[in-house]
Amino acid sequence: MLNPMKLTLETLNGAARNDALQLLDGLYEHSPWIVDKALDARPFLSLAHLKYAMTQVVGRAGQAKQLELIRAHPELAGKAMVSDGLTAQSTNEQSQSDLGHCTADEFSNLQRLNTDYNARFGFPFI
Repeated sequence: MLNPMKLTLETLNGAARNDALQLLDGLYEHSPWIVDKALDARPFLSLAHLKYAMTQVVGRAGQAKQLELIRAHPELAGKAMVSDGLTAQSTNEQSQSDLGHCTADEFSNLQRLNTDYNARFGFPFI
């Protein structure tokens, strides 16, 4: 296994596809199909090129896949946070907003708001 702490474009470009997928795991919440398809654009010339390739995959995916992507993202202060089911990136996002330090009433209110938002729009508030 390659060390993700020493990831360079050269390493990513030269990695076997499965290794590259592992190195970029979690960039898009529970949606590895984005990175998988973006790897077709290798070799990446810059970090901006890698980001562009991934955004192009999302842009071309169509509405159904885009909704799938949004629905794969955890709710703010939702069940995944409570059960420690967040990716490292989402844990970092939510900890920066102090959502883990809610009072019981605040947490209950967030849960109600999450439920209402999802019922109205068909995807979580992210």
